[in-house]
Amino acid sequence: MPSRGPGRCSQSGARKWAKILENGRQGAVSPPASVTLGGPGAPHWLRGTCRWLAVVVPLFVAIAGLSPASQWRNDVAIVRSLGFVPIGAEGVLSAVLAQVSSLLPLGGRVLRAALPSALGAACAARLIYEFALRLLDKNAPTERLAPVLALIAAWGVVLTPAWQAEATQAGGATVAVTLVLLATAVRFRLRLDERGWLVFGVLLGAACLEQRLAGLACLALLLADAALLRQLPTQRQLLELAGSAAGVVALGLVPFWFQRTSGGIWSDWGTELARLSGADTALPLSGTLDAWLDALGLPLLAAAALGCGWGISRPRTRPWILPLAVFPLLDLVLPAAAPTLAGPLTGRAVDLLALAVLGIAAAVGAQVAGLALERARVPLARPVQALVIVAGLTLVLVRMEESGEQAEAQTRGAAEAWTDEALSSLPPHSLLMVRSEPAAWRLWASRVARGERPDLTVVPLPLLDRGDTAARLLEIEPHLAPLVRELRMNGRPGEYALSTLADARPLFLEFDPSWDRRLLEHVLPHPFWMRFEAHALGRSDRTAALSQGKQAFARVLDSIDPRYPDLATLGVLTTRAREQTVMLAALGDRESALTLLEQLRDIPSERAFVSSMEKKLADKEKRRVDWLAQLQ
Repeated sequence: MPSRGPGRCSQSGARKWAKILENGRQGAVSPPASVTLGGPGAPHWLRGTCRWLAVVVPLFVAIAGLSPASQWRNDVAIVRSLGFVPIGAEGVLSAVLAQVSSLLPLGGRVLRAALPSALGAACAARLIYEFALRLLDKNAPTERLAPVLALIAAWGVVLTPAWQAEATQAGGATVAVTLVLLATAVRFRLRLDERGWLVFGVLLGAACLEQRLAGLACLALLLADAALLRQLPTQRQLLELAGSAAGVVALGLVPFWFQRTSGGIWSDWGTELARLSGADTALPLSGTLDAWLDALGLPLLAAAALGCGWGISRPRTRPWILPLAVFPLLDLVLPAAAPTLAGPLTGRAVDLLALAVLGIAAAVGAQVAGLALERARVPLARPVQALVIVAGLTLVLVRMEESGEQAEAQTRGAAEAWTDEALSSLPPHSLLMVRSEPAAWRLWASRVARGERPDLTVVPLPLLDRGDTAARLLEIEPHLAPLVRELRMNGRPGEYALSTLADARPLFLEFDPSWDRRLLEHVLPHPFWMRFEAHALGRSDRTAALSQGKQAFARVLDSIDPRYPDLATLGVLTTRAREQTVMLAALGDRESALTLLEQLRDIPSERAFVSSMEKKLADKEKRRVDWLAQLQ
């Protein structure tokens, strides 16, 4: 046999030592063999087919479930994207994509603004499929089982009602989740490359522009993966990461900086609107584990626990599943914020990321269980594997049907019905003083999306002493000057300021229990607002107004689907009815208060309040009740 020449050996050795010295200068540590070893063998035709199905099916399901009507939870996103208002320096990419999709000749403006969320869900499904397939190949390469299990993992996560609720609404969290998953894929692919830190920084900045918690999830993944590989970044790499992220954030905010020079009514309200707060109606809050159980079910959670434990215990799969486990841990550690009617949950992206990782781990757990039966020579092991796949597909179809029913309930437009009734009850050129967050965003979103009631002037009371909001409103209505002066001096309006304003224009407001009790005598209850008159009113005036509002209340209540009730619309409806009931009781109008209680009696969640109020009204002669204290 011919011997190798000394020149060839010296050249290969020189290249080897040069690479080692270069790694030493960069402060890198040689990665474990599990990062590079293992993977799929010859490509199977199922891989391409499942990869295509992982994108197409979630995309069509999300597009079919797009709601043409706006909801309470996406009012902030509609104002931000369609009005192009910088609110809290978040949702920038969604706003830009919504501006682009609004040019498409498809449906209404609200439906077009929700198209980026549907595309984000489809892209996230593809990334979930790729992550699951990689883990399954690392664990035990199976030509036919791995792509099918990865497809079920992608469908079983993205087609759940939790994901579809974000994929079918404008400003959903699917865009932020896609950015985090894309950053994770880049990190896994370029974790040993010099360009990895620079590219990851670009995606980190994009994630921060969309949602701050999405940027936090990217940083947590980067720290976990670097600690797992014992990879100490150099000063240059840290500068590349921070510089690219800061550059993307600065570039993304440029359109909003130029928006300030437009001179529009929304041009300088971004930072002020982000601080708007008031008497809000909270939705029910469930724990993280309960949310996981409700979204995936007990069998999938058990398979996810098995797959996660197995993947972490094996050296071949540990570098791929351990960094992903950061997302469920973040979902458990971060405090759950109570959902409000004015906007979506701020941590919704972290919730969806946790569900995605659990779905990937469930695929690994199903593969482990199927291969264990086969290797243990259990009779009928192959039919059991087929039954597992069929059971997974059945579960996916059931969850998809639930998502479709939920989307169908949203298309009934209970929130739009409330908006139509609330706006139609206001006379032309009315002035509406709101102190609650949901009402303000609902009115602004209806104006931005559909151009409704441009004659109305909405006065957000919490913003009158911030920025130049008062100056802008005084240009529209000069009679607001006494009100602004009293709010800045005393913190609450007086009888003279409100009466002066009511003489100039029809004045409607949301009553604050901290105001002077004498103002109650000027208030006339309407279906969804309270009209303030310049003079004191009698009981007969309030009785006539309540008879008109009863029909409007019933129409909105009939638009709510009893199977999937719109809790936001129901919460606003009952909150306003409660406030008016207590105010009528404070004025001594017992008959009118009982009339409103009859309307609330049909709502199961309000029966306790109805019975309590009836007892207090019947016992009014025996003891004195501080009615206004119950509104606080």
